[in-house]
Amino acid sequence: MKPQRVAATFLILAAALSVSCQKSYHDKTERYVLVTANVNLPYWQEARAGFEDAAQVLGVEAEFTGPATYSPDDELKAFQQAAASGATGILVSPARAGLFQASIDEAVRAGVPVICMDSDSPQSRRILFIGTNNYEAGLESGKLLAQKMRESGLVVVVTIPGQFNLDERLRGVHAVHGCAERGAGRFDAQHGFLL
Repeated sequence: MKPQRVAATFLILAAALSVSCQKSYHDKTERYVLVTANVNLPYWQEARAGFEDAAQVLGVEAEFTGPATYSPDDELKAFQQAAASGATGILVSPARAGLFQASIDEAVRAGVPVICMDSDSPQSRRILFIGTNNYEAGLESGKLLAQKMRESGLVVVVTIPGQFNLDERLRGVHAVHGCAERGAGRFDAQHGFLL
């Protein structure tokens, strides 16, 4: 999801809630936390801006947290701290779906709603996922790649294995190129895709 789309989503939600005729469902003591895998990435800075704008419109507190560099373990610690701190709700982009599952489940059981965004932990008890259908995005990317390369050439894919959203995108690309599994078909894990 593009940073502008993330910010726009938060702003649209905030605008829709702010113009409703009903009394606000929110209390100014509510605190929502956005936990990301790398707070310094421009993508997450844009998400932060939208998140904080929405919080201001709703009259609630917003907190943005996570590691300063990519570190799934440190992101998990930030998530656990947010859950333990009495957050009203948590948005998280789990760098490793399996790593976060138990902590997400624990937070939800404790009454803290958790929404995954951008990257999912689909086996967890999170209440919602907001983001791209990454498998479909991979299919479209794979088709466009094949078209642009005229069905011939070598492609190297840079990814972070184990990050659910990226794994799903790669799975979509594999499906287009007849590579259901790594090392099968025309995919070489060391050299990329042979089209």
